[in-house]
Amino acid sequence: MIETAVKRKAERERNRGAYAACAVLLDTDTRQQSLSRTAEGEALARKHGLRLVWQEPCHEALLLRHLPGCAMQRPQTSAQALADLERAWPDYRKGFPANALARRIDEAAVLRAAASTPGLQGFLTDIEFGRD
Repeated sequence: MIETAVKRKAERERNRGAYAACAVLLDTDTRQQSLSRTAEGEALARKHGLRLVWQEPCHEALLLRHLPGCAMQRPQTSAQALADLERAWPDYRKGFPANALARRIDEAAVLRAAASTPGLQGFLTDIEFGRD
């Protein structure tokens, strides 16, 4: 994923100019699969100015923390995160397109999730999200 992000960043910057900041969302539940590969990816991200946002343990857990009353929930497994998210958001389906997510996740929701996700908070600071 990081290699793909590096390529896309370079392509888009050639066409549109430099980004204020770039980030890659990664699941911590895959981090331990190959520690050497993780270290290589982290080094590649640093070299190319990509912030890594670690979703604990997965994307569904991060989505869950966007919802009212769920910001501090920390499911221990990906399966539990999906179950908790589906309970809190009955219409949610894995692989929802961005426009469907945007109907439920507004600026306040992003800030709520970021409050308990340091990497996301750092990225939002980088891009001055939520500042007028």
